[in-house]
Amino acid sequence: MDVVGEIVLPSDVVLEPVAALPPTVRERIQCEQGDFALTRPRSRTPSLIVDARTAGLLEHLRKPSTIVDAVIRYSREQQLDPRGTLESAFPAVRRLLDAGLLLAADSLVARPIETTYARGDTVGSLAIVESVYVIIDTEVYLAKARDRSLAALKIARPGGEGKLRAVLAHEAAMLKRLDGTVNPRFLEQGEVDGRPYLAVSWCPGTDAYEAAAEARRRGPDGQANLLKLGMGIAEAYAHLHSQGLLHGDVHPRNIVVDENNAVRLIDFGLAMPIIWEGTPAEIRRGGVDLFMEPELARAHLAGVPPPPASPEGEQYAVAAVLYLLLSGEHTHNFVLEESQMLGQVACEPPRAFHDRGVREFPHVERTLLRALDKEPAGRFSTLHEFSRHLAEASGADQEVLGSARAPGPHRLRESPRLLSEVLARLALSGPLIGTQLEAPTSSLSHGAAGVAYALLRIACGRGDEKLLALADVWSSKALRGVASSGKDAYWSAALEITKETTGLRSFHHTASGVHCVDALIARARGDELSHRRALRAFIAASGPPWTHLDVCFGRAGNLLGCALLLEARTPASLPEEAGLRSLGDELVSEIWRELDASAPIGELSPLRSLGAAHGWAGILYAALRWSECAGVPTPLNLGERLEELAALATPVGRGLRWPLTVGEHSGSGLQASWCNGAAGFVHLWTLAHRLFGEQHYARMAAGAAWAAFESPQANGDLCCGLAGRAYGLLNLYKHSGERVWLDRARDLAECAAVVSRASSQPREGLYQGSVGVALLAADLDHPEQSCMPLFESEGWSAR
Repeated sequence: MDVVGEIVLPSDVVLEPVAALPPTVRERIQCEQGDFALTRPRSRTPSLIVDARTAGLLEHLRKPSTIVDAVIRYSREQQLDPRGTLESAFPAVRRLLDAGLLLAADSLVARPIETTYARGDTVGSLAIVESVYVIIDTEVYLAKARDRSLAALKIARPGGEGKLRAVLAHEAAMLKRLDGTVNPRFLEQGEVDGRPYLAVSWCPGTDAYEAAAEARRRGPDGQANLLKLGMGIAEAYAHLHSQGLLHGDVHPRNIVVDENNAVRLIDFGLAMPIIWEGTPAEIRRGGVDLFMEPELARAHLAGVPPPPASPEGEQYAVAAVLYLLLSGEHTHNFVLEESQMLGQVACEPPRAFHDRGVREFPHVERTLLRALDKEPAGRFSTLHEFSRHLAEASGADQEVLGSARAPGPHRLRESPRLLSEVLARLALSGPLIGTQLEAPTSSLSHGAAGVAYALLRIACGRGDEKLLALADVWSSKALRGVASSGKDAYWSAALEITKETTGLRSFHHTASGVHCVDALIARARGDELSHRRALRAFIAASGPPWTHLDVCFGRAGNLLGCALLLEARTPASLPEEAGLRSLGDELVSEIWRELDASAPIGELSPLRSLGAAHGWAGILYAALRWSECAGVPTPLNLGERLEELAALATPVGRGLRWPLTVGEHSGSGLQASWCNGAAGFVHLWTLAHRLFGEQHYARMAAGAAWAAFESPQANGDLCCGLAGRAYGLLNLYKHSGERVWLDRARDLAECAAVVSRASSQPREGLYQGSVGVALLAADLDHPEQSCMPLFESEGWSAR
């Protein structure tokens, strides 16, 4: 690159003090006190270390400038000699130019690394659904082909056309040689505005590292699945080799594992025929250094051209990946300095499994060590032979696992602690019962009614009369707020919960929810007079005028309240039951009158939200709950609405997710939540499956549960966070009977408890706060009786 012209440090390059990096990272890099790490996210360039003076100079290159002008400005600012500054900084600047972290000011690659297509745009015959990821020279999208099948679309970014044209053409040629059994199928290639693209069939699933990490947490059952995953990966590469092709880029992210543990290999840009007919100059080697074979590492160390990819070299890489998946760590305690890392690969033996705390796979370990031999001749003759020996070793290790003592119960630590702490704060002797709560003081979502409900559920689960009495006290506290008619009972300007937002008939935020809880507590206490009085108050508070449709703010929420109270009716019918039925039928009629006038769910209409709290999923769920509880037919076109909603699902990892609103595929964390995302959809699809028996509803439920489980961490709350997601998994566990979903729910519950206990501003709320997380902890003592608070059936007929 011309170092005389204007250059720039791209705006998305991050300069971070090395002292701010985690200790585990600092100890693996060569650095001095005061150094900085220079990183460009989404680029292919590894982080580089620069000293403090170079870092200061680089800040003067955030805007286009010549090196000389930047040095002069920096030297003037720091009162330094410009000539000396330029001479000392030039080697580092040259290194950054060569690495592509400093770029010509007019380079397209200097622009922020962002996607250029939006949902609905077309590339060739493909329609964009959403962005999957973007790096410096490539954008990858989920797209739909003309036949509505899903595709992965790779397209060069502006500035990367020249390099990607040959790469994508090569990948297309390699895919055309394969049978599609363990690889994506070639669909289409071409150019749009001079940008080459390649489309292949979509391979749903998560990467192998994430799949293995989950299996490692599952004890003996997970260890058996881990061995099956390892065999599946070895068999996939062996099948690839049987077709005369090497993958050339073996690492866990290029191995996709679906919900049934089927393995697919992706990204064939570095693939090569086993029998290479080209010239040495045409050899392209790449991949991740952590999995490279020793013979390639030695070539890099010697500074000689790399050898072509080979079956023996790929066998080493596959074995290195399997070592990582089985043990959770790499074959070596790698340092990050390149030459030292290459030396470890070339010369040092892999660490023993017992050094990694793994003692369950002795036969498999011996097989992997042979495949990891430093010399190609010491490895298995083919990947087929390696795969066969691995299967035999896995069988031997599985026999040992099968004869081991059965696993004990999933151990929870943080959840029971949180439950004890919350109960202590809510007790009669605790700090909260006699104080004025923060607004909203009475509501289900944030206030005393939600506390009373949680205590009722915990009391019923434990058969604890004292907790039931405490629930009654908290319910009375909520009712006093209702009777005062103060705005603090329901609303909070600080939380942006206002009368204009919620309306006056919100089940979660106004009087109807408070009276519903009061009725349930009176029912549990056997107090018929109080029960009937509360039912009448609920009916009055839930009637017209209505302003919203949804569960949290509108008619669907009050319909769920009707269903809960109808389920909790006493064996002897009460006069109020007729009022409940009349109200429920009227709510369904009003809801459906408005829905009948709405466009299909995938089209723009006034009701654009899709989730359980504020959208279509919650409304349809409420209608199904009422039909089930009241024994009345479902609305005529409810099945059509379910199909419209199902059609909007898109794959994510091993699961399915839905947009927050029609037309929006933002990738927001809320897409896993109960309120707006996948966790709420689990409840809808399991109920639809139970009522209609359609098998694809069960598949939708499982897909939603996977998305709720695999999404990144969030807050601990029921509404938007981990606790609500855990209840979605518990719902699928009860519906399917598959214990693994209970274990996954417990994983999320533990994370929710950790987040809640660590909160610097705890709030004692049901849907927004620690009370809901504590109730989840209590439900895990009897998971078959668990239920998403004031949403699912609560099993009153069995109490």
